[in-house]
Amino acid sequence: MTRAIRLSVAAGCAACCAMPAIAGNPDRAYQRELLADADARTSLLQLEESLSGQIDIVGMWGEDRDSYGFGFSDGDKKLGIGGLQQFRYVWNSRDGDTSPGANDETTIGFQNRQTRLDFGGQLDADNGFRIAIKMGPDGMAELSRAYIVHRYDENGSIIAGQFQDGFMHEGMVESENQLGIERGILSSYFNVRAVQGIGYQRVMNDRWRVFVSFNDGHSSSNTDFDQEEVDWGFSGRLEYIVTEDTPDFGRFQRYSSERGSNYATLIGTGLHLQDGGDTNGSMDIGSLWWTIDATAQGDGWNAGGAFALLHEDDSTAPDEYLDFGFRIFGGYFLTDTTEAFAAWDSVIPDGDRPTDETINALNFGVHYYPIEGNRTTRFSGDVQIFMGEPAMSIVSPSTTRAFLNSAEDTQFAFRAQAQLLF
Repeated sequence: MTRAIRLSVAAGCAACCAMPAIAGNPDRAYQRELLADADARTSLLQLEESLSGQIDIVGMWGEDRDSYGFGFSDGDKKLGIGGLQQFRYVWNSRDGDTSPGANDETTIGFQNRQTRLDFGGQLDADNGFRIAIKMGPDGMAELSRAYIVHRYDENGSIIAGQFQDGFMHEGMVESENQLGIERGILSSYFNVRAVQGIGYQRVMNDRWRVFVSFNDGHSSSNTDFDQEEVDWGFSGRLEYIVTEDTPDFGRFQRYSSERGSNYATLIGTGLHLQDGGDTNGSMDIGSLWWTIDATAQGDGWNAGGAFALLHEDDSTAPDEYLDFGFRIFGGYFLTDTTEAFAAWDSVIPDGDRPTDETINALNFGVHYYPIEGNRTTRFSGDVQIFMGEPAMSIVSPSTTRAFLNSAEDTQFAFRAQAQLLF
């Protein structure tokens, strides 16, 4: 029995228990008030059933939530409200930190990694929306997602607003559904991230899916039209599912694969182009990103890999640059509530860059789900080993990845995280 059904039954029971009191009370207005209250409580708690249509619409873009903590429905109009909380303890050990006022060797402490509020819904059978507000470790709120979706037909949809670009699979999977505690350094450097623009998605013959978007370029979220770093950006991604069952793109919105799941593999390739020089403040740099990735899922396990490259042509620089990297990963449910994971990321800069240090990152960890069959609560712990000098790398140091500035080649990190999704 789902949570929504249990709560609805409880509300119905409360109404039934109130009937004897109503029968003996001559105040008809009071009777109507009690019944109306019971009906309202029942309708407001129809979470999974009432929002099923909304999930389909927002999910057409490939980054929807599985469910929302609270649901409201009025005919075709539906609203889901949910959120995400990630809280961590982080330990990092390194030598040779070159940043001002740095503490050499060891840095430890708590981190409120992410607090996010989500609003998603539909206005009718073909028009939906999502608005997400996120607060990071500094506590500053920012608009993470804000877009509308129109279902063009049964297999196609149009999106407009601020959304995660359809380029790299790891980037398109939400934070709470990642393989580990955080995305890897491959995604950190090569992912196009959230953009502002318009896009189109279509599913073809059940097994093929294509994304295309015209946008303001890499990381263009929360920028005005006169503040862009580029003049234009174009992204495209093509995906194909290999399976003997009915193809389900939705299962690949999270890396974990439950015990008892059948085998399926998602193969995808993405391309992003952008150029600048005309918009006020933009630089005359032409860039091309390309990636190919594959994710396989089976009976309690997942495995896969990704390759990405970035070509930059800066008119003010003497050289063109070609950076590339790869990622290999896997996960396995040791029990119904315990999942182990591991990943290896490598980012290799062009040898002509001033910062040409290769960075390798190894990540090992475990997820524990305290409620069997429920993935809304998750406790995680992992160990990371970074090899390469951050001060001479194109991979920027990041506290959210526990990768800190250093002039030395090796650093270690441990993270423990509590995650709640509602």
